[in-house]
Amino acid sequence: MNNDKNAVGNPRYLDIVCEGDTGPEYERRMLSRNQPRGLLKMHLTVDGERAVFHYNINGLVSLKEFTERTGKDCSDTLVRALERLSDTLFSYMLSESKLELAPERIFLREDSGAVSFCYNPGKQESFSESLQKLTEYWIRALEPEKEGDVLLLYALYRKAREPGIGLTDFVKFYHEKRTEADRAEIPERVEPVPEERMEIMEELGLETGSRYLKEAYEEPRREKRLRRQEALPDEPPVPPVSGMAGSEDKKESIWTRLKPYSFEIGVAAAVAAGIALIVFT
Repeated sequence: MNNDKNAVGNPRYLDIVCEGDTGPEYERRMLSRNQPRGLLKMHLTVDGERAVFHYNINGLVSLKEFTERTGKDCSDTLVRALERLSDTLFSYMLSESKLELAPERIFLREDSGAVSFCYNPGKQESFSESLQKLTEYWIRALEPEKEGDVLLLYALYRKAREPGIGLTDFVKFYHEKRTEADRAEIPERVEPVPEERMEIMEELGLETGSRYLKEAYEEPRREKRLRRQEALPDEPPVPPVSGMAGSEDKKESIWTRLKPYSFEIGVAAAVAAGIALIVFT
C-alpha cells in the first residue's frame, strides 16, 4: 500500500502490513535506527497484533511504474544493485529472503539510477520464490532491443526456478550469461525457439512472448528454404559446339585478353617485318 503525502515537505511512504510474525527484534530495531546502503529507510508502528512497516520513498519511483512509463530494461542495473547489496546484508547480519523483490516494491532514483530495496523482517516468502516472480515479470514486461538480451532473460528465469537458488549464485550466473550475450554475434534468426522456452511461454500464458521469439519461431523454416535455394549452384553452361558460335566467342575472348598489349604487338610485328626485308634482299 502506498501512503502518499502530497503536502509540501511531507515524505511519501510505502506501507507494508504484517499480520502475525514481524520477524526478529534485532532486525526491526536496527532498521528503525539505521539505513544500510541499498535499503529504504524504515520505521514500524504496531497496533495490537497488526504491524505496519513504513518505507520512505520520497523522490523515488517504483520499478513497475518506471518500466511501464519508459519501456526501459533495468535488469542489468537491478542485478548489479543486488550484488552490492549482498555485502550490506552480510555486514548487518540480514537475510536475503527478507528482501521484497516485487516490481512495485523496488524503487529507483531517476536522476542517479540508484536502486533501493524494502527489507521486510516479517516476510515469509523465500528468496528463490521472490526471484522467480521478478524474472517472470521481466519476461512479461520487457522488450529488449537485442535478441541476445531476450535469451538472457529466459536463462535468468530458468535459473531462478532452481530450488534454493541464492543471491550470490544468481548474480554469478547473471554475469556469466551477460558476458556470453555481449560477446555473441547472433546472426539473423534462423533457428527455432527451443522447446524449453516455448514451454515457459505457455506456462506463463504468453501467446507470443517477445517479438524476437515470435519471429524466431515462425520464420526459420521459410528462411532456411530461401538460404538453401540461394546456395544451390547455377545450372552448368552448355559447352559450345566446334565451328559454331562458341568458337567465335572463344576468339573474341582471346583478343579481349591481348588488347591491352596491342602497341607492343605492333612494334614486334614491325621489327619482324624489317628483319625479313633485310634477310631476303
